[in-house]
Amino acid sequence: MQVIYVDVLIFVNIIEDFLFLLCVRRITRADTRYPRLIAAAAAGGLLSVLSLMRINGFLINLLITSLSAALLVLIAFGYGGLRAFLRRTLTLIVVSFLFSGAMIFLWLALRPSGMAVINNRVYFNISPILLIILTLVIYAVLFLYNRFFRNRASPATVKEVTVYYSDKEIKLRCKTDTGMNVREPFSGSRVIIADKRLFENTAVKEKDCRVIPFNSLGGKGIIRGFRADGVLTDGSKCGEELYIGMCEGIFNGEIDGLIPPDIILKKDGKYDN
Repeated sequence: MQVIYVDVLIFVNIIEDFLFLLCVRRITRADTRYPRLIAAAAAGGLLSVLSLMRINGFLINLLITSLSAALLVLIAFGYGGLRAFLRRTLTLIVVSFLFSGAMIFLWLALRPSGMAVINNRVYFNISPILLIILTLVIYAVLFLYNRFFRNRASPATVKEVTVYYSDKEIKLRCKTDTGMNVREPFSGSRVIIADKRLFENTAVKEKDCRVIPFNSLGGKGIIRGFRADGVLTDGSKCGEELYIGMCEGIFNGEIDGLIPPDIILKKDGKYDN
């Protein structure tokens, strides 16, 4: 009979849940910070103890898994609206099941010693020293990825954008997105998608307000926006009318918005506010 050590089970699942939540953050472009991810992973590690209970029935297990995933998403990312909350929860469930399925296949095929799968929770019986080494290795991999890959790609795809509206300047870091073709429905003008939080102190005039429909991989919907008085992209004046569509809960803090890559730029200098 496999002996299960509760402390090892909790630790291993903290590591797993942290990596799962990182995947969810990247897939859904959720806006959060590492302390919240760590807190959610710790909660997931503690919840892994429930896997030791004898629970019969697929539906009951699915309900417990769904509620646990919802709690982790709430801790890691906050609520952020029903659509965003459900999308992140479903993404976490899918990522967890994919990992569990791979581990179950490995377990059935090779039967490695010290490994067990309990109610879709993976357990590895390893020494405390190896646990510390594993933690350091995972941290080093994440650090190197962040240092050499994510940061290296950003200069080519991220632009410094300044939005001028009603005597205010709002500065954004926007990623160019070749697949984005959101347009204001009446004028046909293109739209820059931006983090709503940056415009909380901006009073938008009623005549400039617009309801803008969009269609993305996440589904259809509408966002609220306004016509900008002017826009600078990397210090160059945009020579076309642009609208700002305000979204919340989709940016991870590294960027503040999305901008079409082929915005028309003028050569006559900066925008005069």
